[in-house]
Amino acid sequence: MNLTWRAWKNFTTTVAIVSLGATASVQGQAPQPIPSVAPTAPTRMIASSNAPPVRVPDAMPISQGEPQGIVDFTPPVLPGEHAPTAYHAEPMLHHHLEDTHGKWFATGEYLLWRPRMDGLGYAVVDPVNNYSPTGRVQNLNHDVASGLRVGVGYRLPGQGWDLGITYTYLSSSNDQKTVAPPGGIIYPTFTRPGVVDSATSAIGNAAFDYNIFDLDVGRTWTVDEHFSLRTFGGVRFASIDMDYGARYDGLQAVGSQVTNRFGFEGTGPTAGVAGNWNVTKGFSLLGNARTGLLYGDYSSRVVETNGLAPMQSVLTDLTDNFSGVAPFMSLALGGSYTWRNISFAAGYEVTHYFSLASQPVLVDDFAEGKYVRKRNDLSFDGIFFRLGVTY
Repeated sequence: MNLTWRAWKNFTTTVAIVSLGATASVQGQAPQPIPSVAPTAPTRMIASSNAPPVRVPDAMPISQGEPQGIVDFTPPVLPGEHAPTAYHAEPMLHHHLEDTHGKWFATGEYLLWRPRMDGLGYAVVDPVNNYSPTGRVQNLNHDVASGLRVGVGYRLPGQGWDLGITYTYLSSSNDQKTVAPPGGIIYPTFTRPGVVDSATSAIGNAAFDYNIFDLDVGRTWTVDEHFSLRTFGGVRFASIDMDYGARYDGLQAVGSQVTNRFGFEGTGPTAGVAGNWNVTKGFSLLGNARTGLLYGDYSSRVVETNGLAPMQSVLTDLTDNFSGVAPFMSLALGGSYTWRNISFAAGYEVTHYFSLASQPVLVDDFAEGKYVRKRNDLSFDGIFFRLGVTY
């Protein structure tokens, strides 16, 4: 009994000593602050077909200079989404991005044009036959002729580029008759000097064929919501033929016939610009300008005869072939209407070739072989009607 009591007394004394020492140690230290826990936003689960669910906050508190201890757990890219691309401001003039898929286009045009050329005066009509030329020069004027222009091309997707080929055809012919008044005379202008210099009637004639192929590469640029600009360049293949002359009768002329044949075949680079101003829904004003240089072969021949078969005599048969450059330029203005993938346009167009037509002309009745190479401009002007479709 005494042993048990002594053991219990020793145990309680030891526990008391240890408790008093621990209490003294705690009281000797500075109090430590309890760390604050920031409230967290409610969270939600985001699942993706290609990734496991991810827990992200529904909303993060907006703060200025995030307080220490708040961490943004929002991932930079959510599963199944793409990273945002950097924004770049578009310049005022940028390429046309309307067509995200390539498209074919075709056009057909009806042309109502008149050919014009210098040097087609075939007679001088003098009301008085006194060998002092006075009066008016009679010129061959081509009638308005019908032609066509067809084109087909492909518009590349997304970048505004297009490729196309266009064919233009025009054919024209005209006859014109002149008779000297009573007591008057006609001075032929197509004949060589010194042989047939007078007549009482003249019939001028002209025929013309025009074949053009244009292979172009272009790009359309959008300036603003109303105006677009297309720049283009390419190659032109040209084949142009023309016959003109006159028949003279009376006085020195006995069925005198003069025929001038001219031809040009060439190719060369072209460049141009076209504008389209959208005035209102579907209606636009358009303009087109093109210029170029054609290098090719010129051929010309003049034949003059007098007399009737079998007594007909050849007075001149002269051929002149050479190579050279023919510059040209064209301008078109008009309007158009577009409905869905169909467009209709109409306007006025003029094309001018510089020094294209060539003609050898004998100029001396004493030195019969003296001649000059006469160069003349050639032009076309008139209206066009265009139907286009894109598919």
